[in-house]
Amino acid sequence: MNDIGQNIIALFNSIRIVLADVKKIIDLFDVIFNKNGIKLKWESSSITNGVSSSLYYPDQWVLNGLYRIYEFSSNDIVGFNIAFSKDIEEPIFVGGKIKYQENTQPKEWDLWYIWFDWEPREKVLDGSVINFESKDIVNDQIEKIAIFAIPLKDISNRSEIEKIVLKLINL
Repeated sequence: MNDIGQNIIALFNSIRIVLADVKKIIDLFDVIFNKNGIKLKWESSSITNGVSSSLYYPDQWVLNGLYRIYEFSSNDIVGFNIAFSKDIEEPIFVGGKIKYQENTQPKEWDLWYIWFDWEPREKVLDGSVINFESKDIVNDQIEKIAIFAIPLKDISNRSEIEKIVLKLINL
């Protein structure tokens, strides 16, 4: 095998290692939320969608992000997205709490779209919480949002995950 082939295999192996580490982080979030009496919103191990199996969408063959959503109360969710999108400089963790209107079904990517698509708030990766009240929200299914983001590399141990879980619970 030549150097290019070895580099390609090494790249894919590196991606596998990163994803295995991310799985450990998600497992810890699940355990800590569960310990606090907060369960997954859906009884599913799904963490992503939108990865294409079509020949026509090679850009979508690669994972752009992951989600995990927990039911905080009947109309509230807490959760996070982990973004690997090509449009960002480094992988990021987006966490938040959303209060929905009654009888509204949360969507797994709501935090993602709020972080990446909503304006005009300045968004920094330092854990600062951004709050949206009903007057700021264009989506009539959502009443209130609190959201923050940090670099994924800043989450490396159980203690940090416990702090993030407490932050999410107390938003």
